[in-house]
Amino acid sequence: MGVAEPGLLESHLLRVGLALLAMLGGSFLPVRLLLRYALGLLLLNLLLLALVLLVGDGPMGVRRWFDLGPFAFQPSELAKIALVLYLASFVGRKGEDYPILGPALLVGSTVGLVLVEPDFATALFLFLLGASLFVLAGVPWRRLIAIGLAGILVLTPFSGAYLNRFRYVSERFSGFLSYLRGEARPEETAYQVLQAQKAVLLGGPLGQGPGGSLPHLPEAHNDMVFASVVFATGWLGGS
Repeated sequence: MGVAEPGLLESHLLRVGLALLAMLGGSFLPVRLLLRYALGLLLLNLLLLALVLLVGDGPMGVRRWFDLGPFAFQPSELAKIALVLYLASFVGRKGEDYPILGPALLVGSTVGLVLVEPDFATALFLFLLGASLFVLAGVPWRRLIAIGLAGILVLTPFSGAYLNRFRYVSERFSGFLSYLRGEARPEETAYQVLQAQKAVLLGGPLGQGPGGSLPHLPEAHNDMVFASVVFATGWLGGS
């Protein structure tokens, strides 16, 4: 943070401190209590995800978080915890060979609401998180494949309208593919990726330190924070 956005360092350290206190307080909560109310927490999170679409704030017209003055609350971050607790509670009570239509609908609803914000990266993370938990819990593949095919059939008719409404999603994806094919141009959609790559290479094994001059990198303090960390601490710090 000191390299990417020095002006935000003080407020960021305050948030980190509060987050560590919250983590410490959460570690004292009984696991049984968390699992008992996991469904309620997930339903509350779904309500917040729907509410943020109506009254939320965010960059460039998107709605991702609630502005609480000095702080912002992003329901999609809570969803990561709520999904883990709910799926652990469900599998623990019902077993791995129990019909998973209900949990799959809840996971799909969570992913869908985040996708509409739009926050494609977080939605993809939540989808992979839910799918991974189902696999790790031992849910039979026949159930997972059936649910996956049903989800594809439901979403396919809406995919064109979604990409047309949120063009930046398709632009980022096409830019990423261009980068993988070696066709990326700095002046086009892959600029951010190429600048992040440059910052990582300039970091070297030991880094440039917090006083280093970071190359121009859009969103260096959030979307591309890993590149900023590697630039300051080096490849060893990034690993």
